[in-house]
Amino acid sequence: MIDDEYARMLGYAPGELAESNAAFAARLHPDDRERVARTYADYIAGKLPEYRVEFRQRTKQGDWKWILSLGKVMQSDASGAPVRMLGTHTDIDEEKQAQARIRRLTNLYAALSRCNEAILRIEDRIALLREICRVAVDHGGLRMAWVGELQDGRVVPVASFGARTEYAHGLDISFALDRFALRGSGAKRPSCACGARTAESSGCARSPNACSTEIRLPGARMPTVSTAAWSTSPLASRPRRR
Repeated sequence: MIDDEYARMLGYAPGELAESNAAFAARLHPDDRERVARTYADYIAGKLPEYRVEFRQRTKQGDWKWILSLGKVMQSDASGAPVRMLGTHTDIDEEKQAQARIRRLTNLYAALSRCNEAILRIEDRIALLREICRVAVDHGGLRMAWVGELQDGRVVPVASFGARTEYAHGLDISFALDRFALRGSGAKRPSCACGARTAESSGCARSPNACSTEIRLPGARMPTVSTAAWSTSPLASRPRRR
């Protein structure tokens, strides 16, 4: 049995959600199914003092919502096997999103701190760029990071780290400097790539008045796997103080 509030939590009208063990399992996020099943089995077997587990369920609209599930066996048969269990489901989606934002900011600040340390201790330019890519992956939460330089109107990857680094080195990116506005005294030509948001996108992630990009990959199809986000930051070389 389920109440109307649980149905509304998942985007269904009261009475619209028909619950069963199979339907519940089908709505679980694939990454959570094994953990939820193991927690339930351990509780029933007496290995856990309480049934308490967090998981994601797919809503009627197709989104994922984080839920806290608490339960307790209320009745067992003569052999001790549970026959009746009651529990509650609580919407904790906003709390989980807030935690994720905090983790992202923490990872970002940690990565920036380590990048600053690398700038101070690494003299070789390419080694520095490689270390920054490594820091972005190991401490910034990215799957892959790369840095490209502008050479004769094209962006050429010079450093990368993480999964699928061959993807970055297979890119063909042009950069139209005539549309890039350089302001301020002593402004220099940018030395890094503009990027699109995903591998399937074309165009520039910055303002269309800032620059234009063209991304081409060898082969007939664009890959469906890419980094989660791209960042554009013109790099300027400054003499190291001694």
